[in-house]
Amino acid sequence: MRWFAWTVSLVGLLGLAAVAALFLALWSSLPQVEGQARLPGLTAPVDVVRDTFGIPHIEAADEADAYRALGYAHAQDRLWQMEFHRRIGAGRLAEAVGPAGLPYDRLSRALDLHGLAEASEARLPPDALRLFQAYADGVNALLSNRNGLLPPEFLVLGIRPEPWTVADSLVLTRLMALDLAENWRRELLRLRLRTRLDDAHMADLWPDANKDGPVTLAGAPSPRHLAALAAALPPAPPDGQGSNAWVLAGSRTATGKPLLANDPHMSNRIPGVWYLAHLSAPGLNVIGATIPGLPAVVLGRNDHIAWGFTNTGGDVQDLFVEEAVPDRPGFYRTPEGVAPFTTRREVVRVKGGESVTLDIRSTRHGPILSDVIGEESGTVGRDRLIGFAWSGLDANDITPATGFRLARARDWDGFVEAIRTYTSPQQNIHYADVDGRIGFYAPGHLPVREGGDGFEAVPGAEAGFDWRGTIPFDELPHAVDPPSGRLFNANNAVVGPDYPHLITREWEEPLRARRLDERLAGGGYDLGDMRRLQHDTMSMLARDLLPVMIDQLGRSGPLSGEARRLLAWDRVAAPDRIEPLIFHAWYAALARRLYGDELGDLFDSYAGSRAAFTKAALLGGTRVDWCDDVSTADRGETCPGIVRAAWADALAWLTLRFGADRAAWRWGSVHVLELRHPVLDRLPLGNVLAGLDLPMGGDGTSLNVGHARYDLSSDEPFTVRLAASYRGLYDLAEPDRSRFVATVGQSGHPLSRHYRDMSEIWLDGGDVAMSMRPADYRADAVRILRLSQ
Repeated sequence: MRWFAWTVSLVGLLGLAAVAALFLALWSSLPQVEGQARLPGLTAPVDVVRDTFGIPHIEAADEADAYRALGYAHAQDRLWQMEFHRRIGAGRLAEAVGPAGLPYDRLSRALDLHGLAEASEARLPPDALRLFQAYADGVNALLSNRNGLLPPEFLVLGIRPEPWTVADSLVLTRLMALDLAENWRRELLRLRLRTRLDDAHMADLWPDANKDGPVTLAGAPSPRHLAALAAALPPAPPDGQGSNAWVLAGSRTATGKPLLANDPHMSNRIPGVWYLAHLSAPGLNVIGATIPGLPAVVLGRNDHIAWGFTNTGGDVQDLFVEEAVPDRPGFYRTPEGVAPFTTRREVVRVKGGESVTLDIRSTRHGPILSDVIGEESGTVGRDRLIGFAWSGLDANDITPATGFRLARARDWDGFVEAIRTYTSPQQNIHYADVDGRIGFYAPGHLPVREGGDGFEAVPGAEAGFDWRGTIPFDELPHAVDPPSGRLFNANNAVVGPDYPHLITREWEEPLRARRLDERLAGGGYDLGDMRRLQHDTMSMLARDLLPVMIDQLGRSGPLSGEARRLLAWDRVAAPDRIEPLIFHAWYAALARRLYGDELGDLFDSYAGSRAAFTKAALLGGTRVDWCDDVSTADRGETCPGIVRAAWADALAWLTLRFGADRAAWRWGSVHVLELRHPVLDRLPLGNVLAGLDLPMGGDGTSLNVGHARYDLSSDEPFTVRLAASYRGLYDLAEPDRSRFVATVGQSGHPLSRHYRDMSEIWLDGGDVAMSMRPADYRADAVRILRLSQ
């Protein structure tokens, strides 16, 4: 027994020693953030001063040195994230992760995103190319000179990073543009729905949602193959990606100078999308949110101006149904006759599997999107193909260089010139400066169509739908110093019906915009007011729909206690409240009963905050009767009956999920922002070590956005898929009073104390100071790293 006890103790000690050794090895992969380090190519030493949250303040004697040091810092803190994204852009993810990466690789190869980035590199102005190369040199210096292990993701996957290139940076903006431009996926959804629904149903599903809402500036292939194409594509980003932004003139603020607020809503992930940084050098002093892999402050301010982005949602993509010529392989039909496809072969290497060969064809409109199916020989039917036109496929696109010019702009005219060559993704940029001016511009290449409105796929063989250039820059939506003293956007319509060009016919529903309209109607605002507005959890969906739902429920008899509770609810979706949980469960059940029978397996692709359609359907304002049951051919159902049945469904689901004790029902128990690491989450205890769960208030229509699926058949129907990825508040009376916060933290390394140290601040409605005054940030300095030649 003594021998057995000694053996067990020895095994235990060896196990502990192995765990300790692994921990120490992983600890060695953390970056050096103080002392001295080499960075070849510098003209003079650079100090990287990191504050309490690991935010670097880069002090350089030359602009290129500042961006070289930013590349070094990005690689220190987010090397795996940079590697992951450039692999997606190059169509090489499957090389690292196996078959799970194939959908991403197929799409990137079909669109030739990395080839387009290389073409853009050749078109960069010399001064911009110099800064991009300096950034790449900084990344590569870290790769060459680092001590210790690589970050854990590289060890798990057994790969090593290759040298960073300028094209690796340039491809990142194309990836973001593809993520933000959702029109092509909606066109594909409508193309699939066309195989089962008539014109009246389609028109009901996409009503004019912005009718009577505020505007920022007043003024047929086979179903089987379409399903195969949809299955071959990577998962769609959450519907509703966008942002809030508003800017107030001094006439509306307590200081007499502008205030600007911005919070972009992006897909949830860890590490986070953004990396906060400050760069200073002669002629350069800029601070804000950067994207690891890209040498620019994307959202932020300099000494003179501040800017923030929201997604315009412009229709910059079209699907064309191209006709192959059956008796002439390799040719397709055009208005002038037949023409040969442009073809290229792509071979995608797959870790642990056989390589996949893609024969990608292109037409006069763009690449054949259906060629990503691969195994189906690229066809969607025998002679019908899905061609893809997108302004983001322009080889002349040098949008990433905009960041350098924005960082140096000093006034409205300089700002406008900085964005003049901006191509993709189209964005709404809100502007303010220290002299008191405010403004708005929506730059980007928007197609001018020969005909049609870009809403649905069109015949490629007809000339009537071709693109005829883009809207001239000076005619894009813009304004400066409006008499109202305010400009705001929540992805609602930017222009009214009098605008002479087509931006899109599919604006985001104006629910958040209406909240901004009412909350920004006064004056005397300060930073605290702006912060509270960013964290506003008023459910505009509930405010819009709940009266109708309660009215129809009440037609069947007296309201239950839960229904009376909803009737008295103030519509604030706080995480510790029961009412938002009951309402959203009811709304989700209603959506399934109202149109789930018609949409079938495509229900999840459409379901969401469909306030305009749902309200019209319940009030009899639609072309067809949605309050029936197609599956049973029961035409006797009424809308009050549907609402009542959905109410019963919701209460049954809530009781099954949480039990009969209503005191245990809380919105925040299911409305949780789940942040998952794409690699480490798949390891034992990976979610515990590298993930994060944050119970949230709000919903998809509150200013504090928490967008969920709204589908009770899902295991996690209210898990937040979309939230504010960053919040910035800019005070132009005293710019160094400006405040910032990101969702998680600066570091991408789970062992770093900066991996998620902003998350509670972000969740609780706080933020952090980011002054550009050396006396301020050096007083709070925690680590200082001196980089030298």
